[in-house]
Amino acid sequence: MTDREQRLLEIAKKVINDNKDIGAKLTGSLMLAVMNIDKRREASDIDILCDELCEKGVGYPVVPKGFKNPIRKGFKSVVNAIQFVNDEGIKLEFMYSNEKSTVINGVACGELQEMIEAKKKYIREDKNIDSFLKHAKDLIYLFSNNSKLWDKD
Repeated sequence: MTDREQRLLEIAKKVINDNKDIGAKLTGSLMLAVMNIDKRREASDIDILCDELCEKGVGYPVVPKGFKNPIRKGFKSVVNAIQFVNDEGIKLEFMYSNEKSTVINGVACGELQEMIEAKKKYIREDKNIDSFLKHAKDLIYLFSNNSKLWDKD
C-alpha cells in the first residue's frame, strides 16, 4: 500500500466508523489495496458503499471536516450516490448498495465479486469512453495479475 493509500485509508476508517448506522463499507481501488490484491493503479479516492443513502436527515452521510460541495446522483427522490471533495482534492463518494460487509484487516469492506460485477455493468452501459476504458483495463489487469480471482471449480 502506498503512502497516499495509507492516508486515504485513515480517512476511510473514520468515515466508516462515523457512518456505521447506514452500513458504510469500503469498495473500489482502496478496498483492493486493503485486500492486498494487485491492481492497475493507485487508489486516488475513497469509495464507500451504504445500505441507506438519503439527501438529508437519516441516511445522509457524516463526512470529516473539510469535505464539502456534495454532488448528488440519482433520479428524483432516489439518491444513488453523493460525492464530496476536500481542499486537497480528495474525493469521497458514498454509493447506495445492499452488499454484505466483510471485515478485512480491521476494515469493513464490500464484496469483491460485487465490485467486479459493478465494473462489468459500467463497461456495458457507460457512454463515456474514458470511463469505459478505465473499468475495462481495471478488470483485464485484475484477472491477468491475480490468479486467486479465477474460479477454481
